[in-house]
Amino acid sequence: KGIISYASPSCRLLGFEPEQVIGRSTLDFVANEDRERVYATLQQLFSGEEPDPALDREFKVLSADGRSFWLEGRPTVLRDESGSPVEFVTAFRDVTERKGLIDRLEAAISRADAALQQKQELVTNLTHDFKAPLGAILAYAARLKAGESLFIPGGMKHNEFGTSDDLEILEVVLPGEMGTVPCDPPAGLK
Repeated sequence: KGIISYASPSCRLLGFEPEQVIGRSTLDFVANEDRERVYATLQQLFSGEEPDPALDREFKVLSADGRSFWLEGRPTVLRDESGSPVEFVTAFRDVTERKGLIDRLEAAISRADAALQQKQELVTNLTHDFKAPLGAILAYAARLKAGESLFIPGGMKHNEFGTSDDLEILEVVLPGEMGTVPCDPPAGLK
């Protein structure tokens, strides 16, 4: 089974003359990593069932000079008068370029997925990093809204986050802890 009884002159594209191919097994030309799968395909073809058109029939072959090519075949089973399979005819086509494009596309998708994962991790970390100070800011804003005043002693290092012309609304102290001291609001604000 799988012995080649006819080869068209197109086998020269792989560096073989038709007479070099006839009488040999199909598996002689298949790359090692695809032999088991091609063997299973041959077994299925001679099982008596009709070939499954959805089955992947792409496989890697080696040319006479050792280069790799991808071929795709769509077999037709020839049967005897009782309906038993006796041989099959397959027209192969070179799908090396298409296979290369698919491989590059899959690699690009994999890189994009990895980049997306990194971006998701960054967003998660940034969200956490912003939530912590935001909680403090919101707490101080709530205290201001409730009428409390915040006082930062003179000379303490701090960065202003937001101010108005009349009143410093919020300051964040760096380094050190912010202390609050109750005091009267500026005149005119209540």
